[in-house]
Amino acid sequence: AELKRRVAAGDQKTLVARDFGISRETLYQYLRED
Repeated sequence: AELKRRVAAGDQKTLVARDFGISRETLYQYLRED
């Protein structure tokens, strides 16, 4: 939930992914799951 909140707040997806220790591909998978 925190991840989607940060992306919705306009954070760069690359930075969010790095903060969470995941790849950009994994991040996009999370966002698509909604």
